[in-house]
Amino acid sequence: MKKQEEISPATSILKIQSSPKKKNPKRMQRELNRAKKQPIVLTKAQLALQKTHDLVKQKRKTAKKKKQRALTTYKYQLKQEKRHQKKKGY
Repeated sequence: MKKQEEISPATSILKIQSSPKKKNPKRMQRELNRAKKQPIVLTKAQLALQKTHDLVKQKRKTAKKKKQRALTTYKYQLKQEKRHQKKKGY
């Protein structure tokens, strides 16, 4: 298998430790553990799956926002109609 991207954990450790401001040791340890847990190497197939998954996720998110916006405008219109009916006095 070919390796698409290779990130060595040593470089991420150096980036975390070389910050100008001294960090909390517990926070630094948590960041190191997070860096270790992340998958280092992804194959082309995994990258393609991840890309398609992200695209579907983005489409779903935009569709949900659009639907929610339409619902809020619909509710607003109903509210306005009720208000106008009350003012008419029927």
